Amino acid sequence: MLTSWSGRAEGSSYRTSAEGPAENLLQNGGFELLEGETEYAVRKDPYSGDWATQLRLARGWELWYYNVHACPPYDSGCNPLSYNRRPEYKREPQTGRVRSGQSAQKYFTTYGTHLGGMYQVVEVPADAWLRFSIWAWVWSSQKDVPAHSFLPGDYDISIGIDPTGGVAWDAPEIQWTEPITRYDQWVYLETAARAEGDRVSVWLRSAQRWPVKHNDSYWDDAELVALSAAPTATPTPIPTPTPYPTPQPTPSGYQPPACWRWQTLWLEPFDQAAPSGWAWDAGEGRVAVDAGELYLANASAYQEAFPVAWSTGGWPATGDVRIALRFAFRNPTGYGSTIGVGSHPYAGERTLAAAPGPYGVEDILRVHHWMSSPGVGEYRIDLLGRAAWWGAPGDASWHRLTLELRRTTYVLSVDGMEVARAESYWRPRSLFAGNPVIVWNKGRWTEVALDEVRIEECRGVICAPLILRDHVVAIPTIPALPLSGDAASAALGPRPSR
Repeated sequence: MLTSWSGRAEGSSYRTSAEGPAENLLQNGGFELLEGETEYAVRKDPYSGDWATQLRLARGWELWYYNVHACPPYDSGCNPLSYNRRPEYKREPQTGRVRSGQSAQKYFTTYGTHLGGMYQVVEVPADAWLRFSIWAWVWSSQKDVPAHSFLPGDYDISIGIDPTGGVAWDAPEIQWTEPITRYDQWVYLETAARAEGDRVSVWLRSAQRWPVKHNDSYWDDAELVALSAAPTATPTPIPTPTPYPTPQPTPSGYQPPACWRWQTLWLEPFDQAAPSGWAWDAGEGRVAVDAGELYLANASAYQEAFPVAWSTGGWPATGDVRIALRFAFRNPTGYGSTIGVGSHPYAGERTLAAAPGPYGVEDILRVHHWMSSPGVGEYRIDLLGRAAWWGAPGDASWHRLTLELRRTTYVLSVDGMEVARAESYWRPRSLFAGNPVIVWNKGRWTEVALDEVRIEECRGVICAPLILRDHVVAIPTIPALPLSGDAASAALGPRPSR
């Protein structure tokens, strides 16, 4: 899964008045093999002066790193040699961590941190304003799952320009951007400065807090262009949280008004190979869109990570909202899978087993399926943390689920029949299916399919008087609840999924 995030120097973006594409002043900004090359060139260690096969850089670039080993104050009992090690530099050939072309530059440490990077001295128009940009990908992880960073080492990246063209990484003249920490995605970095003469040097830098097993970064598509005028900084918009209404007492027996006209915000029938309203991460399993359904399945071998899919459609910030979908669970195992509606956004984040899961992604609704006994799968639906409905053991058929938010009342229906109500000021902001947890012991998961996912907002309500009815109901109906209380909790058994 490749996604992008734009991180610019000091919260600003830059504009140029130049028309058309500008010339890239860098040598080999794409980190490609040049004519006659079959591999990156071996370089000398800047401290020892020895040639080292672990130091291979794309032509045009030089390496730097800080080599003073010492335990930081927060890890006083560490091995000092784990900190500020010399990174290894290698070519990354034609993988998902090559943004364009045939190569990207990789550098990394294993079970160690580094403060280091690369630089290039460039001839430029005298005293010109310049914009330097590059794309980077960071993988920082204690696990050997390349698609995900688990227990990362707090890996940050930044870029800089030395307007004097110096070659010392610690020179005060280098104008660095604020460090950015992002994992498992392409990150765009950009900054600008004015040359003090006819050459500048551009710098890449990365640093980590913890010596995890993999502290890797990948760099591609670097560009240095001359601007026709001084850049104008425009503040990057800072998102503000949606304010919640001040809770008011709910009258006893209050019946929330029902909506009589719903407007569809987005609908996904999964009739296209690339649905527009969904994204997914296959983990080590399989994701398929076929015959009008999204199917999250196991791979042929046992695996540590099951697929997870999530909605990318917009959610209304106010008013009544309705979520409707069809779902089915198949091939149940003890590694359960989930459909969740949460009060916080979700975009594919994963966590390790036994660690806290992605926050607030199934606190409103949780549909979870697991194997309760050998060969017997069953599932239940929780509304705001309370059991609302139980699936029949062995049930692999399709069901239709509808969840309405009427002011502050959630109304849950399964197969056209209301099964539960509950009060909350939380609003839905995410929907996912699958399992975002990475387990230590490989296994197989209960597989899940979705179809006809719809998000709607209300355009008209029926005013209703007070009706003597409890406003919180959680009564399982189809089928009857087989267990309750402590017995129900015990039936769940160990759940590696959450």
